[in-house]
Amino acid sequence: MSGRPSPLRFEAGLQVLAARYSFGWLVLANAVGALLAVLLLVPEWGRPLGALTYGRWVPLHLDFQLYGWCSLPCVGLLFRRYLMPEARSLFHANGLFALWSLALVAGGAGWLGGGSLGKNFLEWNGVPRLFFVGVLGLLWALLVFHRSHPRNGRAFHGWETLFLALLFLVPPALLWTTRPDVYPAIDPGTGGPTGASLLGSTLGILAIFGVVPRCLELARRGAATDRAERLFLRCYAGTLTLFLLLPHHDSSHRDAVQWLSLGTLLLWIPVLYSYFGAFHWQAASALWRGALVAWWTALVVTGFLSFLPGVLDAIKFTNVLVAHSHLAMAGMLTSFNFLLLTNLDPGKENGAAPLFEDRIAFGLWHGGLLLQLAALVGLGFQEIAHPLAFFRHEAPVGGLLLLRLGGGAAMLAASVRWLWGFAFLRV
Repeated sequence: MSGRPSPLRFEAGLQVLAARYSFGWLVLANAVGALLAVLLLVPEWGRPLGALTYGRWVPLHLDFQLYGWCSLPCVGLLFRRYLMPEARSLFHANGLFALWSLALVAGGAGWLGGGSLGKNFLEWNGVPRLFFVGVLGLLWALLVFHRSHPRNGRAFHGWETLFLALLFLVPPALLWTTRPDVYPAIDPGTGGPTGASLLGSTLGILAIFGVVPRCLELARRGAATDRAERLFLRCYAGTLTLFLLLPHHDSSHRDAVQWLSLGTLLLWIPVLYSYFGAFHWQAASALWRGALVAWWTALVVTGFLSFLPGVLDAIKFTNVLVAHSHLAMAGMLTSFNFLLLTNLDPGKENGAAPLFEDRIAFGLWHGGLLLQLAALVGLGFQEIAHPLAFFRHEAPVGGLLLLRLGGGAAMLAASVRWLWGFAFLRV
């Protein structure tokens, strides 16, 4: 690793580091997912695992995806913007990535040992919980240190300082939400989230979408960019105002205000398309930018339709909602992560661009995902029409479970291909 200050070397090295850790956790999460698919298809194969039952592996699959694959590219984005653009900063980035991964390993060990709280994506408990919160605090301190260092010659705007201040709230927020006596508002008719909470979580994703082009310092398209930014900010302000006015206590999806509020997200389909199209992105990310817009459109449309009265009553607790979560994480968020990783480095000297443009891996991933979605929706309809057929593995349940396993295997193969490619790139 070179020790000479060079913004380009820092960006290129950061891209490789972020991709290695991100794809590493994607491979692990997909491998656990493949194991879960096998156990669903042939439950008796789980006997040699003893106490490591299906229920103990599920938190690993969910949280390795969320806190590993879906989070580390965003950490790379923070490093890209706030760290001093010199090669020695890569030591700090690598150390934080390693500590973050160690916290996930500790969390996984605890969940396999039966230490899950039982709250999806908030299973942190015991020592791993404190460890991970400590890593989040260390991340914030590292960003502040680099942001305020005299040698950091970057020009920072007021909103970036405010954003950094808001990040200070993340560790205590995680401590609070992972308490066993804290649970979000629920829809009493379904036991799931309310429309207001779904809108609030989407606002967080939209905020990240909004800051990405500026954090990456993407080239602008003149007046078109100015118009797109104004439209984005106005729509965000309107959606945020709506969210603040909504009732945040337990509220039913039969309340018109709940499902109509989710319907406003349909307006974000053209807004997001216009916003992302107003910047110059790396050519290698073209496939993934198109995939992001497509999956975002599918996610918003199906999310709104799924929440409608009558529809949600039928599909709750079925694999139809599992398909929707796959559409969100394996479709939309995965495409977004590729957009981030591809654009961390504006140059092409480290040879990463061909890996992001790998059409074989792209086809394996999306083909496998489409198989998974078809299988999950089919299984969901079987659960609705013939619940006992699902548990008895009667036709066509077995075939659908096999199709789901095949889709997962294709996605696992794609993730291994990406990790293998980045394993041999020089930092």
